[in-house]
Amino acid sequence: MRKLTLALLCVFLIAGFAYAAEETLTFEWEQTYDNSITEISKWTLYYGDQTGGPYTHPIDISNDGSGGPFTSMQVIGCPDGQETTYFFVLTATDTNGNESKYSNEISYIFDFAAPNAPTFKAIIKVVTQ
Repeated sequence: MRKLTLALLCVFLIAGFAYAAEETLTFEWEQTYDNSITEISKWTLYYGDQTGGPYTHPIDISNDGSGGPFTSMQVIGCPDGQETTYFFVLTATDTNGNESKYSNEISYIFDFAAPNAPTFKAIIKVVTQ
């Protein structure tokens, strides 16, 4: 596959919650490549919980043929009751099945940790009659 550079711009917008351990994120990217590359058939968004990989969760995204910029809304699940950081990269696959190298990496922090208990100071005493 000829040189392909993907620029995964950023994770935008928290679109909503389905339940406590899922969040819908909107991803946006543009592609740059030389004119000799064949048509892109799909994108694959990978993510994992370590910077630099391994990226253990692939999500295939069909190429809509628009030429970009591209966007995709994805529901991402993560452990409930804690704060979790996931790291995301993107690849392109051409119509011959050749997959590009990873794009730049971005990260997003999911915060499903329970809130801290309130703190206060009280002075109590026993009063007898």
